[in-house]
Amino acid sequence: MATQNKSNVLKGVKITSVTNMGAGVCRAPDGRVVFVYGAVDGDMVDVKITRQKRSYFEGVIETLIEPSPYRQISDCTAFTAGCGGCMFRHISYEHELTLKREHVASAFARVGIRATPDAVKTAGEFAPRCKFTVPVMPDSTTGYYKRASKKIVPSDTCPLHGEADKLRVFATDYMGRVGGASGVHHIYVRRAGGTGEMSLALLCSTVPTWADDFARCAMEAFPSLRGVFARTVAADAAYNDASDDISDGASGNNSQSSRNKGASVKNSASVGENGSYILLKGEPYITDILLGCRFRISPASFYQVNHDGAEILYKTAAELINLRDGETLLDLYCGTGTVGISVIKASRVDAHLIGVEITPEAVADARENAKMNGVRADFICGDASEGVGNADNDNESDSGDDASANSRGNFIITVSSSDEFTHSEDETSILAHTNNTASQTVNSILLSSNSNINTSSPKTVKIRADAVIINPPRSGCGEELARKIAAAGPSRVVYISCNPNTLARDAAAFVAAGYVIKCIVPVDMFPRTGHVECIVGIHRTDS
Repeated sequence: MATQNKSNVLKGVKITSVTNMGAGVCRAPDGRVVFVYGAVDGDMVDVKITRQKRSYFEGVIETLIEPSPYRQISDCTAFTAGCGGCMFRHISYEHELTLKREHVASAFARVGIRATPDAVKTAGEFAPRCKFTVPVMPDSTTGYYKRASKKIVPSDTCPLHGEADKLRVFATDYMGRVGGASGVHHIYVRRAGGTGEMSLALLCSTVPTWADDFARCAMEAFPSLRGVFARTVAADAAYNDASDDISDGASGNNSQSSRNKGASVKNSASVGENGSYILLKGEPYITDILLGCRFRISPASFYQVNHDGAEILYKTAAELINLRDGETLLDLYCGTGTVGISVIKASRVDAHLIGVEITPEAVADARENAKMNGVRADFICGDASEGVGNADNDNESDSGDDASANSRGNFIITVSSSDEFTHSEDETSILAHTNNTASQTVNSILLSSNSNINTSSPKTVKIRADAVIINPPRSGCGEELARKIAAAGPSRVVYISCNPNTLARDAAAFVAAGYVIKCIVPVDMFPRTGHVECIVGIHRTDS
């Protein structure tokens, strides 16, 4: 039994579990939980209490009496020095996957769903990350934030970033030669896992005078570097605003995905409005290949951070959604269209894709991606969280099962009012006009890839979808949207999430509305961090 002495040391305690933030868990003599960073379940340790809260303690290992069989020596010196990018480098990868599966099961159990997730699918612990953002000190030193702080842990290389980390080192060396960072506070690198193409952005308070020369030198040094950008953004907002990774090795912070915050790309020698990405040299996007599909990715667009993991994720999505010829797939929070396009191509069926995405630049990329891959698709620039609803409220007066069945899968989507969209002259488009009654109160437009129109007031489109894919930020789609989707009645829903807690919450809303969970499949998109992607198949009970 654990004992506590006057020096606030717990003697001889057994670590019973590990949180997703890498803290071992044990109990003090009074029953309160103690979180011990760096401990592994199975460790026998003496714990030094470092912080006391009303309901729990925090502590560190003072003596490792007996190591857990799951403990291993870290392969990264920065992790040993306190880098916050990884949580599990001191734990065997096999056990990490077990922990992540347990974390997913616990999230669903907390909302009353007793389910056994599948074994965690993974491309391996060394699958390189496709995107990272690193902080830059005024003297041009780069590294990674220490756990729970803004102090920098210097590092020559990062096991998560692979070959792309050489770009960071190059930028560090260049800034050192020219006398310092000159207003640059973060470096943002993207690498396409399927093609090797890269892009780099200098995130800065002011664009340095040497930016154009740096762009030229970098592109000469790295033939796979397709574009160099600069962007003005406040230092404290740079990470959150540039990242679609919820556990970037550059920071160790657990920020929410910012796919809805993308800035535009401008060809200009001066700083654009609203922190636009300024193309200094090269192309405005890189191209990646995913499941045989080609995708154009601009710096502001959301894109999965693990190429090999994304292929596993999207292939699993295709299996769960089980599309058929002639069906329509609604892809909410579609980003650049990668999920929906990959799913349709992997399914090898003649299906139609409708995507909803709030970022105009991502919509433009999605439209080009659909063309490149020969997928029939329409993309709507709108907020999936706020602007998607059930279009069948006007059918409530209908009676009989046939009326209910015929109305299933009908959605109404609000389109952003301030951006340019495309208008379809094809009256057979899946984006059918609203009926006469609805047209008296709302405007309906069709979106495709023929000609541009401008909207001066909010518009809506009415669509019918057989299946829905949801891929929201960490905050989830929310229970209200889940209920609206369920009310529309699509036969299948596939929900992709990087946050098991909000995923479970929203899945419970579907269950309450008459849907059943067919399976829960974790995918390790973020090896060695505390995060795990999940994909859930949800079916209407009578489908």
